Amino acid sequence: MTETHPDIDKNATTKTYYAMTAVGKDQPGIVAAVTRVLFELGCNIEDSSHTLLGGEFAMILLLTVNSDVNRDRLESALRDAGTPMGLSISVCPIEAAELIRAQGSAHTLPFLISVYGSDQPGIIYRITQHLADRDVNITDMNTRVIRKDNSPTYVMMLEIEVPSEVNPSHLTLELEGIGKELGVQVGVRPVEVAEL
Repeated sequence: MTETHPDIDKNATTKTYYAMTAVGKDQPGIVAAVTRVLFELGCNIEDSSHTLLGGEFAMILLLTVNSDVNRDRLESALRDAGTPMGLSISVCPIEAAELIRAQGSAHTLPFLISVYGSDQPGIIYRITQHLADRDVNITDMNTRVIRKDNSPTYVMMLEIEVPSEVNPSHLTLELEGIGKELGVQVGVRPVEVAEL
């Protein structure tokens, strides 16, 4: 029997989902160009994330589409709009079971990890490898180096899902211990679902 998260749309298994990614040089009008195509095709944007890194703009959207819009039609229309702007666009179908799994289990708890300290190689690897070893899933991650007075400070924020078999207090102590080895400050706090 397939487990269904209580927050999942009851009609999720009957919808057709696609993940769409677009990457290219940042410029005004990218979001408008992409969403115009989606609007004209009757697609609904269920979830989205956009970011700008080093002048490169990236967006990823989770879409539901009408039954008369297949992958080829969707991808062709998006590329017609994106190619003149230099965007690299791809569309990938998502099975409902994948979507349900990606939206978390009723047996996990959301936490937020914050890391602050002097920038150095290995911070991301040490923290994320420890989470992987505990079967903790990372659902979102942002990093940034803040340069002030010639003293770069590294900042990392992670949203994670902690399985019920992992003790959050023990995990916090373990991560704080890694932070001490790296010379950075690590904080872990539970996140209310409404905050995500």
